[in-house]
Amino acid sequence: GSVLLTCIGSTIGKAAIASCDLSTNQQINSLICSEKILPEYLIVWIQNNLEVIKKYTGIQAVPIINKSTLANIDVDVPFLEEQLKLVMVVREMDSLRHKLKKKGVILTNLTKSLFVQDSD
Repeated sequence: GSVLLTCIGSTIGKAAIASCDLSTNQQINSLICSEKILPEYLIVWIQNNLEVIKKYTGIQAVPIINKSTLANIDVDVPFLEEQLKLVMVVREMDSLRHKLKKKGVILTNLTKSLFVQDSD
């Protein structure tokens, strides 16, 4: 599927993979990957290179990057095997981060419960 990328305002750089045919407006660009780049890798690259993308927005009240400018940004593209390994590592890290965050919420709630006094 195409990689969808927001290209205007404070949400520049948010990305997802389209799982079906769709159309977008100029605020969301559809990036079609060649056979040399995995869409999942492109998303990981975007998430880790937001500053590179944002420097192309120019100085204006509402930051925006058009498709022709976006097309001129160089993306480091390793071999497919390396892309897949990187994507798998990032997925595992995201999973661990989610689990730790969930545990943090549980621990925070548990800590708060220590200070809750019985109102009876």
